[in-house]
Amino acid sequence: MTPGVPDSVARAGAAAAARTADQLADAVRAAVPGVSVARTGDGIVVTGRGVLSEPLLRWPAGLLR
Repeated sequence: MTPGVPDSVARAGAAAAARTADQLADAVRAAVPGVSVARTGDGIVVTGRGVLSEPLLRWPAGLLR
């Protein structure tokens, strides 16, 4: 895991990150019609036509450009 961080703390952090990613994926799925949202390991993949121009995703998409 991470040097200097107890395993129990690292596991708790990883679990919290996974729950947050699941919640984010569910929120995007509900808020943006016509997109596909998938959890892939530690990430979230949003696909669909016009995803980068979707107003709800414009700010996060700007980080990727």
